[in-house]
Amino acid sequence: FSYSADNCAAGIISEKDRFEAPAFFDRPLSEPEQKWRDVEIGSLVEFFSHSAKFFVRHRLGIDLPRDREEVEDREPFALHSLDRYSIEQQLLDDALDGVDPGSALGWVRASGVLPSGGTGGVIFDELCGNVTEFADTNRQQVAEQAQPASVISAEIGDFTLSGRIDRVRGDTLLHYRLTRLKTKDFVRIWIEHLARNLTEQKPALLFGKEGEEIAGYKFPPVKNAREVLSDLLAIYWGGLRGPLRLFPRSSWTFVDRIAAGKDRGRARYLAE
Repeated sequence: FSYSADNCAAGIISEKDRFEAPAFFDRPLSEPEQKWRDVEIGSLVEFFSHSAKFFVRHRLGIDLPRDREEVEDREPFALHSLDRYSIEQQLLDDALDGVDPGSALGWVRASGVLPSGGTGGVIFDELCGNVTEFADTNRQQVAEQAQPASVISAEIGDFTLSGRIDRVRGDTLLHYRLTRLKTKDFVRIWIEHLARNLTEQKPALLFGKEGEEIAGYKFPPVKNAREVLSDLLAIYWGGLRGPLRLFPRSSWTFVDRIAAGKDRGRARYLAE
């Protein structure tokens, strides 16, 4: 027995027949307009990084905003993880071009994200050490200076794929993140690598962190890049009419576990 009105209301509802919530999306949209066949490389990367999000954002016009962080009302004594990543990437870009990371202390302090005084200096020295080690590892594979960006525009079946390919050093497309690699990093370099191999069959490299170690992944030239991209564009077109059951992170975990020797059942369980 209870005098709680809320519990009473909940008890009454619990006695009623239950029903499943209706599906968010239960029928495909109509065929997309012809303009959707003009595909930017960046859009194709965005689609295969999260096809359901792409569909909801670009086809349904629903864009859920991220939570805004509160403005700090006191001086920072640590470097925010996103600020750390942004600074390290900029320092790394410069270091690969032969610029001493230590020379950037002025603009890093001016950005306002680095703690003041000695604490900021210690953190900056740590960033420089990380960048120098990472850059030295990259130089062992790709020592050349960055090449000018190239523009890709190719007719693939009923589609036109276009965009800019930068971060090329020598003849190698080079991507890197001074942090743990994510599935979307592999999606991005794979699609850009395919697009570049439409006109010139050249390799690609992806560097990142696996735990405390620096890991590198090599992508050899692809002879059938046009056929592979044609298949990807067909999937993209289907994903414009409805959300696909395409889960890159789960798929990556599944394949990674299979490669590590797990049986398919165990790998599927770990990927869910």
